[in-house]
Amino acid sequence: MQLLIMKNTMKKVISAIKSKVKKFTSVFTGTTIALCLLGMVMFTPVAHADTMSDLQTQISGLLAQITQLQSQLTRLQGSDAVVCGYSFSTDLSLGNTGMNVKNLQTVLNSDVATQVAVSGIGSIGNET
Repeated sequence: MQLLIMKNTMKKVISAIKSKVKKFTSVFTGTTIALCLLGMVMFTPVAHADTMSDLQTQISGLLAQITQLQSQLTRLQGSDAVVCGYSFSTDLSLGNTGMNVKNLQTVLNSDVATQVAVSGIGSIGNET
């Protein structure tokens, strides 16, 4: 009989230990996640300025840079593409011939990554 009581007591103790381990694991996991999130927030870069006028100066500088970049983009989009001294004002397609094709081959051959051919027709000096 005492053996049965001891067995039941052991089951209760083991169950209580399992419950405590689950609770500890849950609290530990939650705390770890909270600390990780807090660390991410703490190390998020922010603008540093000593005074409001310093911050306004930084903002003004950024706005001027944006305006300059927008102006450059407008100029590039509004004009014919000029690359390496050549102006391409017509669309080219397969089978076209003439100076525009030759100029395009010359431009493409100026960079190894876009070379038309390594040797022969279309290669550097042999543009058609």
